[in-house]
Amino acid sequence: MRKELSLQYFDMLKKPKTILDIGFGWGAFLEFLPKEVESFGIDNNKIFVKYGEKKGLKVKLGNANKLEFKNEKFDAILSDCVIEHLDNRYEVIKEWSRVLKKGGRALIIFPNIKRRKWEFFNDYTHKQPVHPRALIEILKDNGFKIEKIDYEPTTPKGFGKILFYLKNSKVNRLINTFGGKIFSYKTLILAKKL
Repeated sequence: MRKELSLQYFDMLKKPKTILDIGFGWGAFLEFLPKEVESFGIDNNKIFVKYGEKKGLKVKLGNANKLEFKNEKFDAILSDCVIEHLDNRYEVIKEWSRVLKKGGRALIIFPNIKRRKWEFFNDYTHKQPVHPRALIEILKDNGFKIEKIDYEPTTPKGFGKILFYLKNSKVNRLINTFGGKIFSYKTLILAKKL
């Protein structure tokens, strides 16, 4: 199911040729991208970086608020459950905008405390909750146009194995998208750099 979700994000980002995964974690998104995509991942966790390197992914130790890439390098940025760990979100988004090409897209996913507060507060590394309206204003101030606001696609508990054996991408995506509107506690914002 992680592969299906990764490909769904890839489609949302309009199948970019270059992509940066900020806070790539175990590398599931990067691992399932098509081979022709030039993908990079940064994370501030040495264990994740070593794990990603062993998988053959292009990853490095880095900081989300100071990216060591040239201006306008990427067609897309993915940030899944990172922004709530960071201070000074305005400067962070400004930095992400710097490395994103004009017309490029950023997909930002974060816990929605309106849906399940305990999911946010159970993680002591979370700095402060993210309100979608505040993040939208920060994105707009940094030259982005909002294309989509939704909940993260998710499979209802127990359906994952059934969908895995169906091996039908269209059905899987439909159920994941519908399930997300009911079960997901994460908000998803897709923004395009103008």
